[in-house]
Amino acid sequence: MPSVLGRSAADFARIDCAYAASNPSITYIDNVLSKPTLDALYAYALESTIWTSVKAGYLGTYTRTGFRNALVAKVVKELQQAMPHMFCSYKLEQMWMYKYDSFLKSGIENHADPAVVNVNIWLTPDSALEAGSEAKEAAGLVVYTVRPPKEWPFELYNGPEGRDLVRGLLEESCYANVTVPYAQNRAVIFDSALLHHSGKIRFKPGYANRRINLTLLFGRRGDTCKLPKGVPPLTKKDLQKCAKDVVRPGSQPVKDRQEL
Repeated sequence: MPSVLGRSAADFARIDCAYAASNPSITYIDNVLSKPTLDALYAYALESTIWTSVKAGYLGTYTRTGFRNALVAKVVKELQQAMPHMFCSYKLEQMWMYKYDSFLKSGIENHADPAVVNVNIWLTPDSALEAGSEAKEAAGLVVYTVRPPKEWPFELYNGPEGRDLVRGLLEESCYANVTVPYAQNRAVIFDSALLHHSGKIRFKPGYANRRINLTLLFGRRGDTCKLPKGVPPLTKKDLQKCAKDVVRPGSQPVKDRQEL
């Protein structure tokens, strides 16, 4: 049976190692899904009637509200197998899809998730973006290099009452971040505890042009990594070798990730 993923085992092994070598843990990879998988998931997102969660400017669907898909389950399994040092033995704890209004001044505000690894995959074609490279940059994802203190309750750094505290953390770090521009079939993968926010939504009018993302959350915050049986730990030499693939705060040429 063909793989649902779109890159070679060697590509995923490099990303797996680079993620382990990075601090904080942030990476992204293009063409993460095979074309048949991408097309099927995009069609599923457009045609299904599972969008029951109404938000301010976007719709959501969660496992608890009917989002269960055999193809997504296969994507999860193959990602775990392809990048065992990243996903360790973490379970998939939550998944959702969001479908946004065509034009919003801002996406989801700064927040963090109560998991270990966050995988965000964009499904909508690049042709749906407004013209201009700035639309691509604006519609992406900003991942900061700071985490909320462990003693903060989830509601504090994910709600309006903690907005000033979160802003203070970001100011102390001089807003150091990795900004990943939007691209269809691009997976942004990072430590779920890192503060992050969506960019401006700048897509053409029309239902099929709405920005749609698939998000997968693995593990629970505080879980320790236990490698799957038979997977050797990465050595210091391994980590040094893959350091060139680490995504660092600041500018990261997109083409470098496409050529992996």
